[in-house]
Amino acid sequence: MQGCFRFSMNGTAPAVDSETIRALLAYSYWMSKGAPVGVKLSGAGMVHMAPPSRSADPFCGEEGL
Repeated sequence: MQGCFRFSMNGTAPAVDSETIRALLAYSYWMSKGAPVGVKLSGAGMVHMAPPSRSADPFCGEEGL
C-alpha cells in the first residue's frame, strides 16, 4: 500500500500504523471480499481502444483562452 504512494503517486507514504493506511487496507479488503482468488476479473486492467479516425489537432480547444 505504501509503495503506491511512493512510486505511483510520487509522494510520501503515510506511516505504516497510521489511520490512513489502516483505512485504505480495510477498504481494499472490503472491496475484494468474496472475489475469487487467482481469476482475472471482468473489467480489470487497461481498456484497449481503437486509434482515433482522425489525426490530432494541437489547436483544438484553443478558443476561449
